[in-house]
Amino acid sequence: MLQQIGRFVFATGFVASAMASIALTAQETNPFPIANHAVWNQHDDAVYGLAFAPDGTELASGSYDKSIKRWNSSTGQVIATLRGHQDQVFRIAWSPDGKSLLSCSGDGSAIQWNLPQGKADFTLAGHGDPMMSASYSPDGDLIATAGFHIQVWDQGQTRWSTPHSQPFFAVAFSPDQKTLAGGTENHVRFLDTESGTTLPQAIPVTGMVYQVKYTPNGKWLAIASGDQVAIWDLVHHKMHKTIEADASALFSATFSINGEFLITGGRERVVRIWSVPNLKLQTELYGPAETILAVAISPDGQRIAAGVYDGTIHLWSRSNP
Repeated sequence: MLQQIGRFVFATGFVASAMASIALTAQETNPFPIANHAVWNQHDDAVYGLAFAPDGTELASGSYDKSIKRWNSSTGQVIATLRGHQDQVFRIAWSPDGKSLLSCSGDGSAIQWNLPQGKADFTLAGHGDPMMSASYSPDGDLIATAGFHIQVWDQGQTRWSTPHSQPFFAVAFSPDQKTLAGGTENHVRFLDTESGTTLPQAIPVTGMVYQVKYTPNGKWLAIASGDQVAIWDLVHHKMHKTIEADASALFSATFSINGEFLITGGRERVVRIWSVPNLKLQTELYGPAETILAVAISPDGQRIAAGVYDGTIHLWSRSNP
């Protein structure tokens, strides 16, 4: 089962691009001119989870080699390696205060790591199925995990859980913490954070949803599914824009902290930066030799990182104006 969950969708080899490269016109300005491109290679297997610390000084990565690494985001030095999962690590997330790190795994667990002490605070065991996504609430008090169930946890105890279903690969709290978005095959579902009740509005999309991300102002939701990225208007409850963002499969998307840009990565091995909300291509970052499984942008917008199927992390630093 874990091989099916962990490998069948994420990187079965590069599919040659069928989508023509979109060039910037002479009138457009590159929002991310590159000063440096570094490659970090301390993981032994695919890197599927990436997240910058709230203060931007660290980058955390989760890998199919069952480990989580904390990196100095400026130097690329490994600060610490956390081990405790018995299978591949999928998504990871920092607590809002930066003192804890959350990881979820194919072993059916999520772990909250106490970073000052360098050990686990607690393990969330769930229903025994693989956990493919994990997220903190904006206030840091709740944790959501997703797999064949979506669960919300309070102080390490289950607040509610959905019935067994198709796998959810993505889960995210809304900025006001009232709603939880979960992405699965061909749709995004919304649930009430307090009760777990499924809300009537659902978003139909094409293919498996691998990422859902809210803008900090709660106006837009980005959805990465199939080869497409979509922007959903949360104010008017309608689809704003959908585009083909990868020639084959799009596995990751994240907003810049001000919500001005959306960064995506997938099987085409290119990181793309799009304007929000109209999804106009701004620039492309090249370098990875295999499928991109995760992307992250630092809080100050100066660094973009990509986790790659070959176990490398690519980090692009923006040049100063």
